[in-house]
Amino acid sequence: MNTKHRSPIFLPAGLLLSAALLQGCSGGGSGGETDVQDNNGTSYLTISQADVYFGTRDVGTASMQTLTLTNQSADVYPVKSIALIGPDTKDFTLEYDENALTLDPGHELQVALTFFPTTAGPKKSDLEVSHDILVRASNEKNQLEQQFYKAKQLEKSREYDQSLSEYKSYIAGGPVVSDNKQRAGLKVPVLSESLKHADEQDISLYTSALNARDSGDTGTALKSLDKLLEESPQGYLADDALYLKGYIHLVDSKNWEEAYYTMLELRFRYPDSSYYDSALYVEAISQQELGNTDIARSLFTTLRDRHTGLSLELFNLQWPKDNYMSRLWFDRSDKGLAAL
Repeated sequence: MNTKHRSPIFLPAGLLLSAALLQGCSGGGSGGETDVQDNNGTSYLTISQADVYFGTRDVGTASMQTLTLTNQSADVYPVKSIALIGPDTKDFTLEYDENALTLDPGHELQVALTFFPTTAGPKKSDLEVSHDILVRASNEKNQLEQQFYKAKQLEKSREYDQSLSEYKSYIAGGPVVSDNKQRAGLKVPVLSESLKHADEQDISLYTSALNARDSGDTGTALKSLDKLLEESPQGYLADDALYLKGYIHLVDSKNWEEAYYTMLELRFRYPDSSYYDSALYVEAISQQELGNTDIARSLFTTLRDRHTGLSLELFNLQWPKDNYMSRLWFDRSDKGLAAL
C-alpha cells in the first residue's frame, strides 16, 4: 500500500521573500500535526507542524526549519520518498537520514527543510511524502497506540490529570510493539508526584525537556531545564531538572566536564535529594572518562562508604547495608573501583 501527502509551500511577492509550509489533508491531526491518509484505510504517519513560517528573508539568505515524521501506529512504515515538487523547488532543499527511512512503531524521522531564495517574487512548491506499510498490526493495537499520543497531546495542553489517566490506561492496555510504553512509564511517576507538589509551569518545562530529549533535541531540552532552574530554583522539580541536565551531558553529549559540575552542583544545592547517590556515581564516571583516576577513585569510595554496613579494615573487606538500594550502589561503586 502506498500513502502520499502533499504540503504546499508558498512565498508572498515582494523584494524580500518569506515562506510558509502549509500542511493539510483529509482527516488532519490535532495539535498542529498532520495525518496522512491513504485509499485503503488510515495511515498514522504524522508530520509535526501544520503551519511553519520562515518569515521574511532576503534573496541569497538561508533559513531552516525541522519537521518530524512520526509513526504513531503499531505498523512498520518504510518511507519510500520525501521530495519537493513544483516550479520553485530550486529555492528549497531537504535533508534527512537516508539510513533511517524504515519507521518502526513510535519512531521518528527528522527532516530539515531549508529555504534559500535565488530570485525575488512569490515561490511555491509541494512537499510529498510517500510510504508503504511493511507490517500491518491489528486495529486494536493501532487504537491502543493512539491512546499514548492522546495522553501526550493532553500533556502538551497542560491537562495533566487527564494526561496521567490516559498514560495509565495505555500502560494497562496490554503488550505493545513500540517504545511508547517505556515513555509512558517515565511520565506516570513524574506527573503523579508533580501534580501534588509542583507548579504547572515547572511541570510543563520538565516534560517538555523529556520530550525534546526523546526526539534527539538535547539543545531544546537543556534550555527548558535551565529555564526551570532559573524560575524555580527551590521548586519541587529543581533537583530532577539538574539531574536530567547532568544525565544529558553524560549520556547524550559525552560532555564529561559539564556532567561532573552539574552533578556536583546538584549535591551541594540539594543535599537531601534522592538523586544524591546517582550524582556521585555520575561524577565518578565523568572523572574516570576525563582521565582523573585519583578523583574518580575518591568518588567511588565515597559512594561505597555511604552504603557499607560492615567493614573489616584489617582485611580490607566491606559488605553493604541490608537493603536493595545499598546493595545496588555498593556493587556499582565496587565495580567502578575495580575498573580503575
